[in-house]
Amino acid sequence: MNIYTVNFKNETLLPPHITLFSVDSFLAFNHSRLAAPAALVLVKASDAEDFLQAAQSGEERSEYDVVILEADAAPERLRYWTQRGAQQVWLWEQWEVELTEWANVSEVSRIDESPLHLPMVSQRTVTIAVASTANGGGATHSVILLGRLLTSMKYKVALIECNPGSKDFTCLHETRGAAERSRNLLPNTTRFATEEGIDLYTSGMNPEEIRMIAAQDRYDYVIYDIGCLADEQTSRHLNYLFFTSTLQLLVSSAIDWRIRALSNILTSNTIWPQKNLRILLPHATAKQREAVAGVLQHRFVDVIPTIPDCFGKWSEEASRQLRGLISPVLPQERKRLFGMTLPGLR
Repeated sequence: MNIYTVNFKNETLLPPHITLFSVDSFLAFNHSRLAAPAALVLVKASDAEDFLQAAQSGEERSEYDVVILEADAAPERLRYWTQRGAQQVWLWEQWEVELTEWANVSEVSRIDESPLHLPMVSQRTVTIAVASTANGGGATHSVILLGRLLTSMKYKVALIECNPGSKDFTCLHETRGAAERSRNLLPNTTRFATEEGIDLYTSGMNPEEIRMIAAQDRYDYVIYDIGCLADEQTSRHLNYLFFTSTLQLLVSSAIDWRIRALSNILTSNTIWPQKNLRILLPHATAKQREAVAGVLQHRFVDVIPTIPDCFGKWSEEASRQLRGLISPVLPQERKRLFGMTLPGLR
C-alpha cells in the first residue's frame, strides 16, 4: 500500500507491505498519486491547513485518508482537524508505530475480504494454533501434549491436523491401535477418539471445514496443528488460521544458527497482529532461552518441558509448565477468599 508523507521523511524500518513516498506539497502529491494511488497521507500540523484546503478542492478526494500529526492529540484537536477534512490525528512522536498498526489492520481486513469466507469461531470455543519453524520441529508433539493437558482438566478438546500433506494423526491411529473410528461429524472429515477422549480430525479438510469445527459449540478448545510455517507448501489459508487464532504458539529451535529462520517468519508476517504469539523452545536450557529472548525482545519466549512420550505419564511440575505456556486462555487461577478456595470463572 502507498503511504505519502508531506515535508518530512521516515528514518525507521517499516513493514514490507508499506511503500512510503515523501512529497513537499499538495501539488507534488497530486502529481505522484496518478502513478502510485495513495491509501494514506501523513501531514504535520504546521502544514495541515494549506494541505487540507487544497485537498478539499481536489477531485476524487475519497480515494485516500489524511492523518494529521500533532504534538498533542487531545480530543479537541481531533475535533478541530476532522471538521476540516482529516480522518485521524496521531501523536508526532508515535506516528511510525501508529502507521504500522494501521497498515497491519488494513492488510488483514483486505485478506478477510478475499474469496475465502470462513465461519466465525464460536464465542465459547478457544482456538490454539501450533506451528513450527522447521519440518519435524515438534508442533504435533506439542499439540498432543496440550490436548491431553486440557482433557485432564475436564475440557472437551479437538485436535485438527491442518496441513494436508501430513499423515501424523493417521500414523498415530494405526500405531496405537487403541483408537476407535466413529461417525463422520462433518462431510468429508474423519474423527476418531483416543482412549483419553480427545477428538482428532485427520488432514484433508479445506479451511472452511476446519473452521466449521471451531464454529460449533461442541468444544471448549480446538487446537490446530498447522505444521511448518517456513514450508513453501504452507498456504496463506494456513497462515490465516494460525495468526487469527485466540493464541498462537510457534515451536522453534534454540540453536543459534536456526534462530534466523524464526526471525524470518516473524518479520515476513508483520501484516498479522502478533501480540498473542508465543515462542516455545523444546529441549532448551535456561541460558538458551535467555539468548533467544534477548534477540527477540518484547516477545514471550519459554521452554517446553521435556516429555518424550506425549501419551505417557508426566510430573505435576511438567503440567504446571504446560499450563503456563497457555495461561492467557485458561480459566482464572483459583482464588482464596476467607480461607476458602473458589473456582475461577471462564
